[in-house]
Amino acid sequence: MIFSLLVLAAAAAHGENVLTEAEKQAGWILLFDGRDSSAWKGTASESFPAGCWTVEDGCLRTRTGPEVKIREDLVSRRTFQDFEMAFEVRLTPGANTGVKYLVQDHIPFWNGHDYAVGFEMQLIDDSHPDARSLNRRAGSLYALFAPAKAAARPIGEWNVGRIVKRGKSVEHWLNGEKVVAYRLDDPSFLDSLKTVRATTRDMSGWTKWDCPVSLQHHAGDVWFRNLKIRRLE
Repeated sequence: MIFSLLVLAAAAAHGENVLTEAEKQAGWILLFDGRDSSAWKGTASESFPAGCWTVEDGCLRTRTGPEVKIREDLVSRRTFQDFEMAFEVRLTPGANTGVKYLVQDHIPFWNGHDYAVGFEMQLIDDSHPDARSLNRRAGSLYALFAPAKAAARPIGEWNVGRIVKRGKSVEHWLNGEKVVAYRLDDPSFLDSLKTVRATTRDMSGWTKWDCPVSLQHHAGDVWFRNLKIRRLE
C-alpha cells in the first residue's frame, strides 16, 4: 500500500494523464490520456455521450445547462474484478458526482438521467442538500457507509481519490486518507443493501464480479483527470 501511494505521488509530479515507468512496471493503465475518450461509453449507448460529456483541457468534463436534455454516466469499456483505481476530480459549488464500481446494470432515463447501477464512492460538495446524511458525504459508500473523516479539499481544488477492491475487501481513499473500509460478504452490509435504492438500487443479489467502472453525471460541473487503474491478483 505504501508503494502504491509513493507511485501515485511520483506520477502527480510527473505530469497529467501519463504513467511513470514505475507505474507501468506496477501494472497501471490509463483510462484517459487527456485527449482520447474511446475508453468510455455511455450507459445507454456504445458511443461516447458527447451531448453531456466533453473533453476539455485534458479532462473529462460534464456538460450542464438547459441545452443538456439527457444525461448519461460514463462506463469504461474494460472490465475489472480486483483492482486499484486512482483519479483526480474537481467540483464546482453544489456539484454532486461519484465513481462507481461493480457496475451491474443501468436505470434507463429516470428523470432524464441514465444511471449506472453499482457501488458508488460519493464525490460531492458537502454543502449540497444530499450531503445532510453522513453516509452521502464526500468519500462515502453512497447511502451505506459514512466517511471516517472529512477529507475533501475546498471546492474548486483538485481531490485525489482511490478505490481498492481486492476479493471481498473494499477501501475508499480521499486525499491520502482512508475514509471507508468494508467487506462485501459482511452480513450486516448485505442486509443494508436491501434498503438502498437510487444509484445502487437493490444490489443484494448482484451476480457480476468482472465489471466496468463508471463516472457519474449528476449535478453541477465536474472535471476528471489522471484516471488510471491496475488489476490486482
